Amino acid sequence: MYRVEPRERIATEEVEAGESATLQLIESGGATIENLHRVIAASVASSTSGDHQGICEHWAFRKLTAPWDIPDTDLETIFREAMNRKRPAPSSPQPKSDVVNAVHDLLFPHSTKAKDRLQDLTDWFEQLEEDRYPGAPTSWIEAIVLTFNVAPADHLPAYVERIFNLRRLEVAREPLWKFTEPLIHRITNDPMAAHTLTDALDGRDVGIESPLFEQLVTSPGTEQANAARRVFAIARTLEMAGHLGAGALETACEVLRKADPHHCYRPLRRCYRPAPDARSRPRRRNQQITAKPHPQQHSR
Repeated sequence: MYRVEPRERIATEEVEAGESATLQLIESGGATIENLHRVIAASVASSTSGDHQGICEHWAFRKLTAPWDIPDTDLETIFREAMNRKRPAPSSPQPKSDVVNAVHDLLFPHSTKAKDRLQDLTDWFEQLEEDRYPGAPTSWIEAIVLTFNVAPADHLPAYVERIFNLRRLEVAREPLWKFTEPLIHRITNDPMAAHTLTDALDGRDVGIESPLFEQLVTSPGTEQANAARRVFAIARTLEMAGHLGAGALETACEVLRKADPHHCYRPLRRCYRPAPDARSRPRRRNQQITAKPHPQQHSR
């Protein structure tokens, strides 16, 4: 059974060894309880020392979501204890890590804790904007994980459209991995999520009654472009997760072709090619077809 001693030992180790030595211990420590505590401690430390580019957060997210040689019950206990750490002194800030909270919800989406946190986020979005308390109830990485990894699978296509809205991404000013990697994890570990997203590649209406990341107001006549953007985001994410078959790819490509009749923008890097009418035109010898960036495609 899990015991608390490793946490105190890691804290002492951190003070004696220093940050760089602790990171070296993490890289060589394996998937043990002691090493998990080291990663959690490093994540908490980085959240208080400033990490404006999200580099330390990304490192901690990938480390914490990697397989651990720890029983699930013990693993959940460790994360829950890390989420509820006490202040070292009454005047001290609460020691917390947004990444630790997010990874708990990602690894244990059916837990009471994760479901309660999703409900809190839903309640916040459900309020009128003028009635919401200042600031968001969670960080971006926590909100994205709760939406993509804890919410029902059949809501995912709608949430992809809402969250990958270009205006919302610009306002967030967050690294793109915070939006893509939680969704890839859901697709990889939840067959129902992969099936639902694959079915949505035909551009069907995905409207749902949920306040989470409420749909931003769009201009009349942009429905097809919005559907194409959603389909591209879903197809690209399915491809990154290894779940985009040839038939699904062709279905998505047909939707994209309707939105832009001159080119077919296939999510796979190697599959860009013109639409059939463009391919049928004769080309001069040595003439090459070059891919132009889609006006709706967002890249970082």
